[in-house]
Amino acid sequence: MVDIIPKRIKRFPNLYQIGFYISLGLALVSVLAVTLIFLLENNATKNLQTLEDRINQVGTQEEKIQEAQLLLDKKRIEDFSELLAGHQKTSAVFKIIEEATLPDIWLTKFSLNGTQVELLGQTPSFKILGQQLLILREQSLIEKTILSNLAINKEGAVDFDLIVSFNPEVFK
Repeated sequence: MVDIIPKRIKRFPNLYQIGFYISLGLALVSVLAVTLIFLLENNATKNLQTLEDRINQVGTQEEKIQEAQLLLDKKRIEDFSELLAGHQKTSAVFKIIEEATLPDIWLTKFSLNGTQVELLGQTPSFKILGQQLLILREQSLIEKTILSNLAINKEGAVDFDLIVSFNPEVFK
């Protein structure tokens, strides 16, 4: 059968048409925004280059040489200050050992390794060595004492090795 009555043309709902135009508008705004950003970036780069050229024109060649020398001297001072801050002051160890050592103790070797000092010495008796150990252990800046290699020599004196660990604050 032949259709004599024309049929209605199917139309998309208005919601789809509105969505299409909104998407098209957003795409156009995005392209314009990217173009604007590129233009602003180029303008800022040109302004920066102009300012750098103007800065380079100011001052004589002699002033530029003096400025470079001044910056070099500043860096050297900063480097030296950093080295000086990390330097360990070992002279305090000598004073502590000297003040804490009894008169009857003879120290024959002194070896500093980090925060530890190895002392080799000699004393007339075990009693004096015991007193010496007590004095060292009472010191607030000494963290630990280790007595090793204890022996009586030919003359009857006591030979000893002593390792003394100091508080790291002593070296600052």
